[in-house]
Amino acid sequence: MIQAKILRAAHAPVAGMTRALWLGLVLWGLMFSIASALYPWSVVNRRLFESALAVVLASATTAVGTAYLRGLEGRILGRALAASVLWTVTCWTLDFLILMVKPPRLSFGEYFQGTGLTYLVIPAIVLGLTYQRLRVERASPRSRV
Repeated sequence: MIQAKILRAAHAPVAGMTRALWLGLVLWGLMFSIASALYPWSVVNRRLFESALAVVLASATTAVGTAYLRGLEGRILGRALAASVLWTVTCWTLDFLILMVKPPRLSFGEYFQGTGLTYLVIPAIVLGLTYQRLRVERASPRSRV
């Protein structure tokens, strides 16, 4: 029994980062599929397209961040920050790989002027969710049985 606890504790960081990576891929997949569906808007009205993607990103990040935080216990601030940075880098990397191959082929500067900087909202949202969870946990400590 003690060995099982030790093994679980040793594998917890790897399992947590694997879970964070999968949730980052889910976040990027949601963004990519919705951006692909809304692509005609980018031709007609680029500002409307970018605004809609910002709203979608905020909503998707809130959902994915909440799902990630739900499974964390103990000191969560560092892990939430690491996950949010991982999600931002994952979205940038996959977006840029796709946009280099698939039309419209955008340069690095064009990508960051349009969509790339929007991903910087991910850490802000996740840290806000983390702060809210920590605040609620401090206000109402769970009874220990």
